[in-house]
Amino acid sequence: MISIEQPFFSVIIPTRNRELLLRRAIASVLAQDFESYEIVVVNDASDNSYDVSCYENVHNLVYIHNRENLGQAETRNLAVNQASGRYLVFLDDDDELSSNFLSMTYQYHKARSFDVDMSWSSVTSLETVRGKVVAKPIVWGRQYQSYEHSPVRLLRSGLGYGVVITKELFSKVGGLDSSFKLVEDTEFFTKFLSQGYFPHEITSTNVFMHVHRAVRLTKDVNTFKNRILEIERVLSLYRSYFDHNFNSKSDLHWTIRGLEIQIEDALKMKSKGILK
Repeated sequence: MISIEQPFFSVIIPTRNRELLLRRAIASVLAQDFESYEIVVVNDASDNSYDVSCYENVHNLVYIHNRENLGQAETRNLAVNQASGRYLVFLDDDDELSSNFLSMTYQYHKARSFDVDMSWSSVTSLETVRGKVVAKPIVWGRQYQSYEHSPVRLLRSGLGYGVVITKELFSKVGGLDSSFKLVEDTEFFTKFLSQGYFPHEITSTNVFMHVHRAVRLTKDVNTFKNRILEIERVLSLYRSYFDHNFNSKSDLHWTIRGLEIQIEDALKMKSKGILK
């Protein structure tokens, strides 16, 4: 196992009402072949208390329980404030890190004299289909694969895509804006890019992202509508950046159109009685 003297990574895991999935996420961190890390879990006021007694002997796990639901942005900000590692790693509570994620990320940053503003990893989606887990690497379209299109790929991603950034730079950029409830990561990435920083994609690491498909028409349609409003707000707040970065601007407009199509399809299914 690789080990260095001082703690290096803080793995940030926000969670709410998904205790069993959280255990799987934590297990993937504990299985790393790199020893210099801590895990910071923030329970965002789950309806039921989690049994964390199994982690009593895990010396590098910090567990915080919010008394009230703060949302993804504020919960992650709280975790970052409690983190002691030099680098932050963001992991969703229902996903997993590949066992070499931390070691390969460390080696990538070290090879570049730790002069990398932000990195994120390859992602493999895992979905259970007819009782069988199907793994599917997320592959970018040919038009997005160039180095110059890294900002566009980043805006299409989320913090859960194995995003790694120093705690110092996260705070310098401004952290997550808690007024955004659905696209807080998109707003943060845009803020990061607009300040002249650049992301790196590390293809030798991997995050396993579990896909959950559940149709809840009213909630989904309202969520789609609110997501559109928040993306439009990002475009407005960072107009100067997008005016000089047409590809990123165009891609967010396509994202909005995709959400509009999902709304239209859901309403059509409702009118046909397929959904309630």
